[in-house]
Amino acid sequence: MYQNDVQESWKLIEQGIMPLDTLQRIVGYWTLQYGASWHAFVPRHLWKDFPGGLAPATVIHDTFNRANSSTLGTSSDGDWSWTEDVTGLAITSNHVHIDAGTAGRARAEKDLSSADHYVQAELTGSAFEVAYAGVLARRSSVAATFYAFYANPADDDSQIVKVVAGTATQLEQQLAGTTASEADMLRVSGSTLQAFRNGVRIHSLTDTAVTGFVRTGIESVNTSPADVTLDTFEAGDIPPIYPPASRYFMGR
Repeated sequence: MYQNDVQESWKLIEQGIMPLDTLQRIVGYWTLQYGASWHAFVPRHLWKDFPGGLAPATVIHDTFNRANSSTLGTSSDGDWSWTEDVTGLAITSNHVHIDAGTAGRARAEKDLSSADHYVQAELTGSAFEVAYAGVLARRSSVAATFYAFYANPADDDSQIVKVVAGTATQLEQQLAGTTASEADMLRVSGSTLQAFRNGVRIHSLTDTAVTGFVRTGIESVNTSPADVTLDTFEAGDIPPIYPPASRYFMGR
């Protein structure tokens, strides 16, 4: 299975679609996970061309502490930026701001080291009656393909959704517990998806539709008369300190 994945990824590298170091980081994660040489995962005929795995040690952050702007711009890490494929997000008072009656979706333009990763952010709102807001995992760098964990306080629910080439399918819904201010995390490992609110797991399911992608993002659609904000974004490879980045959400 792994060698077939590497073979398919190599074709993307040859076409200039996937960077070589992305595949190196994925193979590097496998070598640590299974305690094997990278040769176990790479087809023999590619050994002479493959430079070896890279350590999967990628964690990215954005505090959004910067000047007000109509776009999200460069992250607080300084070495990656946001791309908005649905415009409508802005920086206001050191938060991501979604105006009433608008929508926005953005991709963090930095590869993680593995498609097994977590992504989280803090969601707040003055009345928080949005249609949904949340975090995105396994985002394609090209298409509208990803897994999403959305909170919807207007209906007091949360959802895990898969989006494949722009087509959304709800995988699971919980009908209680959404709050006006919460830290939401989506964790994807293999075919297992888990979602956490303020450190408590509220969703757990399996799905195999979205694989291999190593970017993350955020999204919100705001249908209320009130404004909504997102803050303190983080994403990283699994296993992180678990639950990841608890330093951001404890004692705030």
